[in-house]
Amino acid sequence: MAVSTSTSEQKPPEQNGLRRFRITRRGWLYLLLTLIIGVNAVLSNNNPLFMMAVLLAGGFGTVIFIARTMLRGIISQRWLPPALHACEEGDYRIQVRCNHGRLDHCFLELYDQTTPNQTARKRGQHTGPCPTTVLRVFARIRSLLPGKAQTTRLESSRRQRTPFTPLPPLRQGEQVELDRFFRPDRRGWNRFAPLQLRCRLPFGLLEMTRSLGSHDQVLVFPQRRRLTRQFFDSAVARETGLQAHALTAGPECEDFAGLREFRDGDNPRLIHWKSSSRLPDQLLLKQYERGHERRTVVLLDTCAAVPLSEALSEMLEDNICFALALIEALITQGQAVTFGAFTPQMTRLDVRGGSPQSFNELKRTLALLAPSPEHSVRELVSLISATPQTTCLTLLLSPQNTAIPAPSIHHLFLTANEVKSFLSPVSNADSPPSYA
Repeated sequence: MAVSTSTSEQKPPEQNGLRRFRITRRGWLYLLLTLIIGVNAVLSNNNPLFMMAVLLAGGFGTVIFIARTMLRGIISQRWLPPALHACEEGDYRIQVRCNHGRLDHCFLELYDQTTPNQTARKRGQHTGPCPTTVLRVFARIRSLLPGKAQTTRLESSRRQRTPFTPLPPLRQGEQVELDRFFRPDRRGWNRFAPLQLRCRLPFGLLEMTRSLGSHDQVLVFPQRRRLTRQFFDSAVARETGLQAHALTAGPECEDFAGLREFRDGDNPRLIHWKSSSRLPDQLLLKQYERGHERRTVVLLDTCAAVPLSEALSEMLEDNICFALALIEALITQGQAVTFGAFTPQMTRLDVRGGSPQSFNELKRTLALLAPSPEHSVRELVSLISATPQTTCLTLLLSPQNTAIPAPSIHHLFLTANEVKSFLSPVSNADSPPSYA
């Protein structure tokens, strides 16, 4: 599992985090009963009642002392993936460690949930409900004390949609690791609230909560979609030179030159599996000589009034997903692509198949894209125009924008309704997008 260190690991969490104290309804009834007995003991000068009131008050104080003791000496770290796509399941790890304590730390619950994306709401994006962060939890307990054998105990829980996980009893020098699975429902920054450690004793008189760590966030790329057969039969595919069978072959504009060893960052679709099967522990990649390179310009219309309506926000998300799927298909076939949009500032990117960094920069730009109410699509077309040898495709939000004069004969316009008919969801979110 490729993960990156979260903010809580870069900055070690403090031992004494923010604490919150809440008396439950049962606790208030307990205090009321103690107060009534104490008042009656004073008024009637009854020593047994007075002793009972003292014992009840002492018991409540003991519960507070136990709760504070259980929350001491606990630190946590969270490891998050560097990025993932929307509506796909990702995993991350939480490590809770007991540094010191004379008693076993029991009756603890760990709360972990995401926070609403306030930045996206200010930009006018439709954020929807807060995504569920806990789907499955696997717990491992390990002893870290020197001289003791490391004991591992696995505890798996069924799928749950509750934001808390009950922790097993922890002794000094033990830690528990939680593998969590979550599924973000929107692109952009998916923020995680600080971990909350709650002590809930079986008496049910009070709840004491302590914050651990800080806010963490994961960059969520746009949702993966695949291009339908209807797209490859359209005029857009003919103008851009896209063919469905060419996506699994080699780049159309290059000639086969030979084989070389597979390196990090290469396109896995170009692996020569027949030759690789003859060499154990080695993958061979098909190498091509670059011939005449075609270029396609993809422009994205983001002109819309903020805040966006739900329908307009859905259209924008479809256009973003289509732009990502189309550009990935074009660079897989060996074409060079120029992407342009107001995000809301003017953004222009040159994406090539041999440069994974440029494609990752495109995904990051699309993930953080925000509407631009000040810049129109006319201004975008005038700033980035296609040459006679280049195909320019503009993705529109509104059908009224089709009256924009095209700067060349190879300029095409697609409305949001047409884009939606060219997309279909990916059946297996964990595998790369396929084209059918």
